[in-house]
Amino acid sequence: MPTLSLFRHAKSSWSDPSLGDFNRPLAPRGLRDAPRMGQYQASNDLIPDLVYCSTAVRAQETLSLAMQEWDRQPDVQLIEALYHASTETLLDVVKRTRNEIGHVMLVGHNPGMHSFAHMMVGSGSREALNQLSTKFPTAALAILTMPGGWENCGFGLAELHTFVTPKLLPE
Repeated sequence: MPTLSLFRHAKSSWSDPSLGDFNRPLAPRGLRDAPRMGQYQASNDLIPDLVYCSTAVRAQETLSLAMQEWDRQPDVQLIEALYHASTETLLDVVKRTRNEIGHVMLVGHNPGMHSFAHMMVGSGSREALNQLSTKFPTAALAILTMPGGWENCGFGLAELHTFVTPKLLPE
């Protein structure tokens, strides 16, 4: 069954007021959390085959730091439309995935990522659903499975298997 990972960018910095939102880099906490989430993905066999990543600086930095922890490198497609994407845009990106791809990851932003996760999920573990319902913090990772092929995925059809944040990981 196809797996969809939703990975929100890690904590970004607001320290340079001359930078626009799109160009903000990761904050020290983000620089710490992104590799930790990459380690979690590697140790739990959650390395995707294909990554669709926002072109925003903080999203690309998050992905780069996470990927440094992986033993294999997926194909990566940078997609400008993922920067503050709507739920419909996120669904369109996922649906264009070739069916031979088993695991896709989206690296993006809130509020779209949180809304998209809520709209996609139709079932899942009670604990993961409860955690997701609260919020989708920076560097959070949701793992969903999709029945059928990518072109058939839609709102309310996915099962949420895991929802993890850096705070839930051991130091």
